Amino acid sequence: MFRQISLDGKNAGWRFKKENFAPEEAASVTLDDSSWETVTLPHSARIEPAICLNPWEGISWYRLPLFIEEEWKGKLVWLELDGAMQKSDIFVNGQYSFTHEGGYQRFLIPLTEKVKFGEKNLIAVRLDNRPSDNMPPGKPVKELDFCYYSGIYRSARLTVKEKLHITDPLEVNIEGGGGVFIRTLELGETSARLSFTAHVVNEIYREECWNLPMKADEPFPCKLRIELLDPDGKPAIAPLLLEAGVRPNTDHTFRQEILVPDPVPWSPDSPRLYTFRLTLSDEKGILETNTVRYGIRTIRFTRERGMEINGKTVPILGTNRHQDFPHAGNAVPASMQRRDAMIIKRGGYNLVRLSHYTQHPAFLDACDELGLCVMAPVPGWQYFSKNSTFINNVYWDCRELIRNERNRPCIVLWEVSLNETYPPAWLPEEMHRIAHREYPGDQCWTCGDVYGLYEGWDVLFNRTKLNSKDKPVIVREYGDWAFGGEKSTSRRTRRDGEAELLRQAWNYQWALNRMAEEPGYIGGCTWVMFDYNNGTDMTTCVECGDGDHFRVLKYKYHFFRSQNSKEPMVFLATRREIPGKAVVFSNCEEVELFLNGRSISRRKPDSGENTFYHRTGNPNWETVLRPWELDGTSVEIFNGGNCKNLKHPPFTFTNLPVERGELKAVGCIRGEKAAEAVVRTPEAPVRLAIDIREEGVALVEDDTVFADVSLLDRNGTVVADNETTVSFSAAGNASVIGDSARVFEAGIASFVLKIGKPRGFSLAARAEGFEDAILKR
Repeated sequence: MFRQISLDGKNAGWRFKKENFAPEEAASVTLDDSSWETVTLPHSARIEPAICLNPWEGISWYRLPLFIEEEWKGKLVWLELDGAMQKSDIFVNGQYSFTHEGGYQRFLIPLTEKVKFGEKNLIAVRLDNRPSDNMPPGKPVKELDFCYYSGIYRSARLTVKEKLHITDPLEVNIEGGGGVFIRTLELGETSARLSFTAHVVNEIYREECWNLPMKADEPFPCKLRIELLDPDGKPAIAPLLLEAGVRPNTDHTFRQEILVPDPVPWSPDSPRLYTFRLTLSDEKGILETNTVRYGIRTIRFTRERGMEINGKTVPILGTNRHQDFPHAGNAVPASMQRRDAMIIKRGGYNLVRLSHYTQHPAFLDACDELGLCVMAPVPGWQYFSKNSTFINNVYWDCRELIRNERNRPCIVLWEVSLNETYPPAWLPEEMHRIAHREYPGDQCWTCGDVYGLYEGWDVLFNRTKLNSKDKPVIVREYGDWAFGGEKSTSRRTRRDGEAELLRQAWNYQWALNRMAEEPGYIGGCTWVMFDYNNGTDMTTCVECGDGDHFRVLKYKYHFFRSQNSKEPMVFLATRREIPGKAVVFSNCEEVELFLNGRSISRRKPDSGENTFYHRTGNPNWETVLRPWELDGTSVEIFNGGNCKNLKHPPFTFTNLPVERGELKAVGCIRGEKAAEAVVRTPEAPVRLAIDIREEGVALVEDDTVFADVSLLDRNGTVVADNETTVSFSAAGNASVIGDSARVFEAGIASFVLKIGKPRGFSLAARAEGFEDAILKR
């Protein structure tokens, strides 16, 4: 038997109270919790404001009634939590069990010998989301450049297995082992050689230990059948059958080299996944069937060739992502994680850094499937505590990260480094060693900060005056802080207008162009993909994202899309607000502009000279522009230059006729039309429109999704210069999370929807002076 039962939905029965009860009260099986709130997972302890200046901190309690079937007696039972923020005290049937420290890691709660079979049991979780010197990140909220948020904010499930079973890698503590571990040893055009290991254990109940000597001579045979299916679901090899004797209270690791003929490799452009189907059996029959997805690929990093996947250089175009959502904080379901991945992939990015912690497994699943490479970090941000508990938790975070995610083809770099921290060199050195012990061979690549002058990583983060001259260098964050710190000119909103959105895009263009000239540079990651809340004393979100907090996109998203789009594209970065000028982002060879149907200009991409960003010097990587340099008057943005190192420079059109109406950009390749885009001068607003942004991911039960209300003119053009307040409501199988009234920002007001079922709900938008908009599903 192998069963996994989701504990996310309404039928799970979670109860919640945001109060610091004494454990003997809140964990008691006799407590009447009928007055507690009934909640579903994922869950946040508080619905936060969209702009969260003071995120909630404190103690909260969860209670879960759990019926344990009588037929599970003699088997193993545990509860899994994918993420709970951030110190979890676990109680089973009123008795303290253990404490888990860390808010970003999946962990297991053993139940087998603590529950009553055939009866209802009680699991209680005391959560403390406050930072601590004992665990990373550890930084106080008011000094933190993101928010911890709160709650059991990812999924939970109940797992039931036989005593003889394939282990979970977090169930045991085996360096480079436990669970299933697959590595690519060699990859050629005609064959691939894989290393396969699967760890099994024959566990016993505590009271059975006295009988072990009587069973010492019994063989306890078991078999592991391995089937490998290719990306089309067809057998890739003949099934393999491995045999072993595993006596009670002992374990065994099945080891097998597998030769795969005519391999179909995984890559960003072709993310093909194989499936291992594993069947464990003994003399009585099948004990467990499990599947593991795997992408066959090799990776290598050098200064000369950059990132190589399957022997081919893949230029890195990366970004950073926080798991931060308005109102819900971290607590959004798998579907929303996938929607983020879809947006990033469509934006032309091929690598995403999971700043600054382990993120949702569904996001990583999407990266595997979409071909998004990942830089996977351990939790950490500008904080080091020299106490043994903190240090041991840092080391354990390294082990857990790799054991949990090592079979994913998307992960190409392990950031086993405390972000922007200056620990003594022995700490990062040990973190680097742990990574290579957990993932032996030449397919493990570490990266990290060199702030503490440790340069032992396989790939180094950028820093002026690096001592190492032979290792590849990646810029793990660029485009924001160097342009003014907390007053960065990259921190711009859609409300700020066309000129400021172009300034933001220009900063990133300038930095991307400039980085290509750095010694050893192999790529970089923008800061940041989406606007996010932080805990510092700011008055708004950090607003340097490609998309705002609600994932409504800004101009710079389309600049990066033009750098790596696989299809011809054109984007007009204008609202017709700057007389006589228009900037076009495109990967075409030429762009022709048409104004009200007549051709007014045709040109090739910009090709002007590279210049300093401002008169007084070059911001480089560690220098913040001085306040007197932030007025933006020293250099004209989009002046036709600073693009010689870009794959696809923009097209800057000037001296255009000043005339209202339709502006169309036509991108041409080899003289033929390949793509086009149209913008129209907005007229007076006449109506409201509602749109649910599914991003190619269909709505499911217990979903969360963004909905936009747009203010449109008679041609369907968004009217940006209107700050009317719009009220939004939902009925039926949907409800609004957080604000139900917002002011239009550049013609769009976004809301967060909780979806009970994907059908049977209606949405309504109301604004003074306009007819109500209704959307029914």
